[in-house]
Amino acid sequence: MKLALIYPPACDPTAPYPAIPALAGFLRPQGIEVLPIDANLDGFLALLRREPLTRLAATSSGASPVCDADARSTIRHNSNCWRSCG
Repeated sequence: MKLALIYPPACDPTAPYPAIPALAGFLRPQGIEVLPIDANLDGFLALLRREPLTRLAATSSGASPVCDADARSTIRHNSNCWRSCG
């Protein structure tokens, strides 16, 4: 039997969910093939790539009712940091 255990996205990335590895560790000796998937980590890694952050910085350069001047400054600063990293 094969089983995928999925940790859903939009959860706290700083607090890994221990139930998935614990359950996988229990099921494997029972002869069940387990594929643990951390969709939360995958989602954050996809969002924190250079391309989405650059796109966000470009769209935040104009006035926006949901993005104040301090937030735009922070986004531009982070985008410049990404550019300097190569």
